[in-house]
Amino acid sequence: MTEVKDWRRRRVRFLLTKAERHLDKVTEDKEFWRPRFCLAFFDWCDDNAFDAPDLAVKRASVAVELAEKTNSRHLTCRAMGVLVSGHRMVSEFEEAKRVLKEALALADGCSCCLCDLYRRKGLLHLYQSENEEAHRFFNAAITEYEKVDDYDGVGRALVSRGISHFYLASVDAALADEDRALQLLSSESPQIYHLAALNNIAGFLALGDDHHFFRASQHLASFRETLKGVVGFSSVRVRLRWIDGLILARLGDYRPAVQMLENAQGALIRLRQDPEVVAISADLAMLYHERSNYPAIVRIANNCLRTLPVCGKVRALLAKLARSAARETKRTLKIITALRCAVDVPVPCLIQVISDRKFSNPGPST
Repeated sequence: MTEVKDWRRRRVRFLLTKAERHLDKVTEDKEFWRPRFCLAFFDWCDDNAFDAPDLAVKRASVAVELAEKTNSRHLTCRAMGVLVSGHRMVSEFEEAKRVLKEALALADGCSCCLCDLYRRKGLLHLYQSENEEAHRFFNAAITEYEKVDDYDGVGRALVSRGISHFYLASVDAALADEDRALQLLSSESPQIYHLAALNNIAGFLALGDDHHFFRASQHLASFRETLKGVVGFSSVRVRLRWIDGLILARLGDYRPAVQMLENAQGALIRLRQDPEVVAISADLAMLYHERSNYPAIVRIANNCLRTLPVCGKVRALLAKLARSAARETKRTLKIITALRCAVDVPVPCLIQVISDRKFSNPGPST
């Protein structure tokens, strides 16, 4: 049985690679017209929408055409939900609402169809800062997911409900949702959901109190252990170490915080995650600045300049940081902060004091 499952997973991965290279052929080739591949393709669309929003609608449109080939109402509703999210990604809200209305009519009370559509409707409200409506539909989605015993789906809905909970309730309620989401999300669920939960936790903690940090640090360590050895989740485990290091920094545990961040930095270098390497280097530089360790800041900046293919604003800031730290000027901290803000990564900076105490709305795109 295990060998059959492994073969199916390999087959789906092979087809996804083929589909990515020949997207225009997906709806023409019958080897793609299978429910297992369709569901994997929908997740692939979601997983890649955040990195390439300009392609989200095109890919989602292919998903709808593909689902229609199967004559499955459930798959068609799921695919239309992916298209709703595609339009949302590029702020085409009216078109998203139109597609969603058609999908809900097709769902016609079917829990298997409604759960995913309600979750995406909640996200559509969230992106328009309609937090109460978003919260209502996330709750409705969770109810429908539970009806069909889809607890991975419950986890996906909780990732998003955490954001609406943050606005409507408290940091505690929001963190509770994200904690529960990480417990329910399966290893087969796309990484974007795990990363979104971690991103939300980091954002909420930036505005939280010390007791939030103690609890979160314990949970993240446990979750990191759970993912140990799980294929394809090495980058998630690295981000867990990264966030844990930032939490330790906020708690004042300087030495273990630096050690945790340096460990995560080395792993990100090996994974060739260049923007993340720059960001975590800035986090380390900020910690070193707190101890007036200017030589360490110079070393970090020069290492990035020498080993990473950075250019433009980021390269200019790294060069400026190296010069400023070498002279131990007061502008060093300002340059570190600017460098941290210059790269877009899914781990917010928790070390610096947050001047605008507001978690950005909307949250992650899942």
